[in-house]
Amino acid sequence: MSDGRDVPLLALANARASSRPRRAVVLRAVAAVALLPLSFGYTIGFTSPALAQLSEELSLSAFAGSAFASLVNVGAMVGAIAAWRLSDALGRQRTIALWAGATIVGYLLIAAAPAGAVGLVIGRVVAGCAIGGSSVTVNVYVAEVSPPELRGALGAVFQCAVTLGILAVYGLGLVVRWRALAIIGAAPPLLLLLAARALVPETPRWLLLVKGDLPGARRAMVHLRAGADDESVDDELEDLARAQPADVDDDDAVRARNYAPPSLSEADCCGRGAAHDERPNPRATGAAAHAERSGVLSDEAMSAAVAVAEQESCAEPCEAHAAQPQQQQEASAGPDVGAQAAADGDVEAHAGVDDAVARRAAPAPEPRAPPGAAPRVSARGAASQPPPLPSLCGADRWVLRPLAISMCLMLLQQGSGINAVIFFAQRILADAGYAAPSAALAVAAAQAVVTALAAPLMDSIGRRPLLISAASGMCASQAVIAAFFLNGARQPALALCGLCGAVASFSLGLGAIPWSLMGEVFPQRARGIASSAATLCNWSASFAVTLSFDALVRALGAGGLFALYAGVCALAALFVAAVVPETRGRTLEQIERHFRQL
Repeated sequence: MSDGRDVPLLALANARASSRPRRAVVLRAVAAVALLPLSFGYTIGFTSPALAQLSEELSLSAFAGSAFASLVNVGAMVGAIAAWRLSDALGRQRTIALWAGATIVGYLLIAAAPAGAVGLVIGRVVAGCAIGGSSVTVNVYVAEVSPPELRGALGAVFQCAVTLGILAVYGLGLVVRWRALAIIGAAPPLLLLLAARALVPETPRWLLLVKGDLPGARRAMVHLRAGADDESVDDELEDLARAQPADVDDDDAVRARNYAPPSLSEADCCGRGAAHDERPNPRATGAAAHAERSGVLSDEAMSAAVAVAEQESCAEPCEAHAAQPQQQQEASAGPDVGAQAAADGDVEAHAGVDDAVARRAAPAPEPRAPPGAAPRVSARGAASQPPPLPSLCGADRWVLRPLAISMCLMLLQQGSGINAVIFFAQRILADAGYAAPSAALAVAAAQAVVTALAAPLMDSIGRRPLLISAASGMCASQAVIAAFFLNGARQPALALCGLCGAVASFSLGLGAIPWSLMGEVFPQRARGIASSAATLCNWSASFAVTLSFDALVRALGAGGLFALYAGVCALAALFVAAVVPETRGRTLEQIERHFRQL
């Protein structure tokens, strides 16, 4: 016959198993921050309808037009560099609001620019800075608030919003002049700025691991997981606190930042065997907290203090549970008695730390790390202090390899020529015989539709098949465009089909997946700076491709240039097949272990 404790435990297990937390809050937050990538697409597509009007009104040369289109990339490089520091210092929510404000300023400067080009240049650079920074911060935010089972689909929202922004600016360009187009461009970030506090909560990961605000992290998690029971929220926070410092030994991570849920059952406290060994140790937790607050202990000394305090506390296995009746009596006697007992326990924990440090003054030899293991660092340092760039440059292979993969994907993404197609779609179609700008609108519509259809495929088919298919499709489409220009008897429908095929293939995988992989393949301690480095690589390549478009057309001809883009797309397909791992269905920790074992 079971004891009385089995029934509530079974009921709790059944309740947690049947719990299906609502995703409405997360979806609203992702939809709100998607207004920034919407501005991203609006900004990079702005030159296609506006450049002809600007050239006519301001007498811009072809090179000046290319330079104006490329200025957004200059600003984006600056924003990408600043993004990781700002998002860690200010938080994800406030950094997103900052980028929204910068986008508004940029478009207002463009709209108010006089006949001279100074206002246009400054406005374009400021808007570029905002979209460069948002391309880092928004992807990090979405990854941190998304439930694991929705990470792929919600990660694709970024590229979906970009394509919708391009479609919007192409459509509006048919009916309004460039100044009105710029004013309209300030509307989406203004909406986000007004709704940020209500719809965009701070991420629990930043609150817990960077700011160290456990109550705030729990409030944010409860808000994001609306409808989830307290146990589910506590479990997710506990998993985050334990698993996040992926470069740290698991035992050290648990001791250094032991998150104990507010309500622990008797069975949780006094389990048998391994379950008892893994339970949170109040004395060890107090030792770690005191060591971290003191700020004077090395990682080895803190580990030694925690180990000794834990050994002494574990001499009587269930001492904490045996003392429960006495604690309950003290609690019922009045708050003063309970407060005094808590104070005595805190003093005892501090004394245990001091004794441990005295006994372990000589540093103990480090245990031999397994092959490929990361260096032992404190969980606090790993979580709250991103490594400077020199540290990243001297990192281990398991950090540099995913960085190289991500940077190469960003280079190949831009080397495919997609931004040249978007920036100069109307010019390409005009050369092909389509005078109406509505042809460019058809290209943007094809991109938006395919991006929306491809978003759920990331979690069902996988990243690698989509990337290989997308690169192969782009290769064929760019070859069709090249054949159109190289063929003496031009057929306009061939160019239109080639452009639609290129943007559709790009949207199938090369558009969204490199950004999604950027948030998946990096270890936590390097994720911020590595993401900024990969984004900087992307915008640098975009700047080079956009600025060189006219020069390459003169040197190679339009047919030769698109043949070059087709070759880059073929190289991208081979690179993905040979190097890029599949991340579908894997946790971030499993992906990191994959790179450690290579």
